[in-house]
Amino acid sequence: MDWVSTVVNGALLGGLYGLFGLGLALVFGVMRVVNLSHGEFIVMGAYLGVFLVASMPQVPPWLMVVPVALAGYAAGWLLQAGVVNFAVRTGDPLTPLMLTFGLSVILRNVMVELFGADSRAIDGGALTSAGFDVMGLRIGVYPLLVLGLGVALFGGLQWLLHRTEFGRVVRATADAPRVARLMGVAPGRVFNKVMGLSLAFAAVAGFLLAQRTSFTPFSGAERMLVASRW
Repeated sequence: MDWVSTVVNGALLGGLYGLFGLGLALVFGVMRVVNLSHGEFIVMGAYLGVFLVASMPQVPPWLMVVPVALAGYAAGWLLQAGVVNFAVRTGDPLTPLMLTFGLSVILRNVMVELFGADSRAIDGGALTSAGFDVMGLRIGVYPLLVLGLGVALFGGLQWLLHRTEFGRVVRATADAPRVARLMGVAPGRVFNKVMGLSLAFAAVAGFLLAQRTSFTPFSGAERMLVASRW
């Protein structure tokens, strides 16, 4: 039964790891940009979750996923509109790569300066410690919910890209931005929304991570490695 337990726990953990890579894959698929600061935004989502949970203890921690996601979307939109779009226009793939690498270093050091290097975590309450037995296996409720959320977000993104007008615009812009511009589409605005979605996913993943394990400002590099494998 040990191998069954390993497979089950690996699948449950895979839901969270999949969220790490979802936003990274979205940006690369649409803009052909590898956002090397993606891991730092995951950690920033975790820190935001810590702040929100501590400032509003009367609110259930899991409800904070909504403001965390909205903050991640806003950060991604502003990042793309204010910085990355200018790097993408150069046509050199190394420019946004080096830009996001430098941004990751800056964000990491800012977090160390603001929060220190001590590890943090979010107390998710009874939800994170609850579990049930199935055929001799102990399955946690929280990892199961995270897996369900991961599947829902993957399915929702798939539906958004293939069944909506916005998705058709995104796919057209990804395939031929110059042709899309002739059809009245502003690629920069599309990229803003895509980066917003990407960092919303990253922030949610960071928030969920903080309720499962501890993290530090240096955890972004580890999460980036995990995200890149997905």
